[in-house]
Amino acid sequence: MSNQGALVSGLTPAISSIAKPIYLKEHALHAVKEAIITHQLKPNELYSESSLAQKLGVSRTPVREALISLASQGFVNTVRGRGFRVNVWDKKKVLEIYRFRKILELATVKFASPRMTADVIAKLKEIHAEELEATEKRDARAHQLADRAIHLTLAAQADNGYLLSSMAGMRDLVEWVGFELIRQMPDLQQKYSNEHLELIAALEQGDHELAESVMSRHIDRGRVSVITALSEAGARKG
Repeated sequence: MSNQGALVSGLTPAISSIAKPIYLKEHALHAVKEAIITHQLKPNELYSESSLAQKLGVSRTPVREALISLASQGFVNTVRGRGFRVNVWDKKKVLEIYRFRKILELATVKFASPRMTADVIAKLKEIHAEELEATEKRDARAHQLADRAIHLTLAAQADNGYLLSSMAGMRDLVEWVGFELIRQMPDLQQKYSNEHLELIAALEQGDHELAESVMSRHIDRGRVSVITALSEAGARKG
């Protein structure tokens, strides 16, 4: 089977046919991004626009528009007259995204900590319980989505729309680069969950410095884990 034909079979429902959506571009964008994050669409493989449109059950126009958006976000590169390739992560890109992430996350804690309320703490604890359930089930994507919800709930409390928007875009990339890692290492999911619990406790206590320290350690763990995994994968290939 050709690389372009590989798209047509073997994919999970995340990239199944779209059932008459009102906003086809947004639905196509979500479906393709989810397929990239969860590695249904493999890095460096060539896929055809028409095959993807057929799989989603839409015309090529919303797919083309979705791919333009994904290219601007760093997910894909278009190949004129042939289709598109999913981009490949390397050490430089990982370091760049994690440096950016640390700036955003520490700013989030700084601005959100003084604005914490009992209701927000309760919401964070509820999401954390969902994260623990996903960890127990070894559901990597459900764990990531709960992880995302914790961080974006905190970002929303910072009351800065630019920060929240930047956090959401950054999270897409972090989830993409980290998906296979946490899928293969359930113990890492547990470590992330434990750090979230520490973070929530620090926020509840009003200990802003401790919250920043926990967040910093949390981001550093993610960076080191991903870099190590990339280095080991490169060694195996070499």
